[in-house]
Amino acid sequence: MCPVCIASTAVMVAEAASAGGILAVCIGKIRKVFGANRLGRIQQGREK
Repeated sequence: MCPVCIASTAVMVAEAASAGGILAVCIGKIRKVFGANRLGRIQQGREK
């Protein structure tokens, strides 16, 4: 592979990792806002 191809692949991987991190932070904040720390319906059924 040429150096340009390697560099562009590295940039794409870094962007994907960054987007994944941002998404994880957003999901965490949304869960806090909506109080999603409780058990879901499926998990509640299994607990009984």
